[in-house]
Amino acid sequence: MKNHLTQTGEISLLEKMIATGNYRIAYYRAHQKWYDQKLEVLLKNRINPDKKTVFYAPTWESDSLSWYRAIEETASRFNLLLRLHPFLEELYPVEHEKIKYLCDQTPGVIDLSKFPSIYPIINRSDYYLGDFSSIGYDFLTMNKPLFFLNRHDGEIYECGVTLEEGQPIGEAIEAFQDNATLSEKRKKLAWKVFGPEKNCEIIRSEIKEALSFDRASWITEPIA
Repeated sequence: MKNHLTQTGEISLLEKMIATGNYRIAYYRAHQKWYDQKLEVLLKNRINPDKKTVFYAPTWESDSLSWYRAIEETASRFNLLLRLHPFLEELYPVEHEKIKYLCDQTPGVIDLSKFPSIYPIINRSDYYLGDFSSIGYDFLTMNKPLFFLNRHDGEIYECGVTLEEGQPIGEAIEAFQDNATLSEKRKKLAWKVFGPEKNCEIIRSEIKEALSFDRASWITEPIA
C-alpha cells in the first residue's frame, strides 16, 4: 500500500503513517501455546504422524472440479487441512455441500473452515496449496513451500510451484524438493509485503502518538 500511494503521489497527503507489520502473526506468537492447543483438540486422533500435512485454502472463484480433485489427490498422500472461503458457502451452496460431503467421505481430510485463526494451521502444515487466496501471503511468513493450482498476477507465484493442468497434485507435492532459491524469494517477498515485525505494544504506542500529533495540529490552528 505504501508503494502504491508513493507511485500515485497520494502519500504526500498523509501527515503520519504507521507501518504495522504483520500484527496478526505477532499476536499469534504472543499467545501461540493457547492457539496451538485449541487446534490440537480438533486434530486429535485425526492426523497420521507418518504423513506430512498440506494446508489447502481455495477461493470461491476456483473451478469446482479443481476443488474435488485437489482434495482427493492430496489426501491420498498427505494429511489435508482444508480451509474453505466463507463466500463459497454463500455464493455456491450446492458446491459447498458437495465438498463437505467429500471431506466426510475422504480419510485424511480435516475441515477447519470454522477455525478462526489461520496461523496455528500454517504452523502445523508442511505445504500450502491454493490459487490466489491471500493466505498464500500469510504462508510466506513461515517460509514453507507453496503450490498453486493456477497462475495469476503477482510476485508470489515466483516463490512457489504452479502445477500444470492435469498434473497429479499429491504426486507433484510429494516429489518436490525445496531449495535455497525459492526459500530466499519467499523471505524477500514476506519482507516486502509485511515489513519488520512489531509487537502490539509498539504499534499501540505509535498509533497513540500519531493521533496526538493529528489532534494537536488542528487544535492549535487559529479560529477563523
